[in-house]
Amino acid sequence: MMNFYQLFHQLDEPNSWEFPSRFDYDQLNREVRAVWRELESQLGRTLPIEDGSRIQDASFHADIILWQQQSGKVIHRVSLRFSNFGNMVTLTDEESVPDVEYRIIQSTLHDHGFTYVPTDELEKEYYGVIPDRRTIGTWWIRYFDYQ
Repeated sequence: MMNFYQLFHQLDEPNSWEFPSRFDYDQLNREVRAVWRELESQLGRTLPIEDGSRIQDASFHADIILWQQQSGKVIHRVSLRFSNFGNMVTLTDEESVPDVEYRIIQSTLHDHGFTYVPTDELEKEYYGVIPDRRTIGTWWIRYFDYQ
C-alpha cells in the first residue's frame, strides 16, 4: 500500500502554492488529454473537461466531468481531478462512482502513469511546509483545490 503522506511531503515546496517549481504545463496537459480521450472511449460517452483558463489560482490542472446533475440552483458534479503536483489524481465524489467505472478509471490512470489518491487520504489535516494553515487546512486543499 502506498504511503500517501510520504508522497505529499515529498511534493510539498514552501513557495509553490499552485504548481511545483519544475512544472511542465504542456506535458501535463497532453497526459490529461490522453486519459480523457481513453476514458471517453472506455466509458462510451462524451465527458466534458474543464482546464486552461477555466482553472485559475488552483493547485489542480483539470477536471474530467464524469457526470453532473442540476436540482434547482444546486449542481452536483462528479469529476476526476488532476493535481499540478506529482501526477496525482482524485475523484471529487468517490462514493458516487459505480464500481465498474471506478475500475476502468483506476486502470486507465495506472496505464498513463498517474497515481490515484483516495479522498479520505486528502481530507486529513495538512501539516506541510506552507505555514498558512487558515488557507491550507487539508491535503485536499494543498493539491486539489483553489488557492
